[in-house]
Amino acid sequence: MMFHQSDSRHINSARVRLCAFFKLRGPRMSLQGPLIVVAEQPAIELVKALSAAGAFPIVEAKWSDAPTAFLMIKPSAVVIAEPRPPTNEASARMFCLQIVTANGPIVPVIARVRGDEDAAVPIALPADAALPIERLLARLQSAMRTRALHATVLRRIELFASHNGQLPCCRSAMPLMMRLS
Repeated sequence: MMFHQSDSRHINSARVRLCAFFKLRGPRMSLQGPLIVVAEQPAIELVKALSAAGAFPIVEAKWSDAPTAFLMIKPSAVVIAEPRPPTNEASARMFCLQIVTANGPIVPVIARVRGDEDAAVPIALPADAALPIERLLARLQSAMRTRALHATVLRRIELFASHNGQLPCCRSAMPLMMRLS
């Protein structure tokens, strides 16, 4: 079968190249900063999946070490790998308190659960452990987008406050605003 030049341009179009990129490599997660995986036993499968999806660095911690790990590395997200209650209730409460009172953008917490059970901690988003790991990754990616939006809002609040409650003038946007009106 012969390809004409017009066919080759279509095959090399940006849309086709983009689809080929995602089929070959898969979508990469946008994870800015470290990630904590909390589990009493090593969560090898989960860590491999997170790593393959683009998460870096990934720190594993047991419940008793989770509060210390949170303070030391200041994670951008937390994944609770085991679908059962925490083994150390005091550490779990301290961990939740640290997450809720952390300065900066929200720190999403996703916990694997069995069916309709509650998450290991009340501040976590549940992810059914029976479903494929890709569902947990999708939920984490969505939570990370929410974190990025929250970080943007915090930056804009800071900018607004530094200009005495007035929006700073952006001269580069003025021609665009004139064209729209």
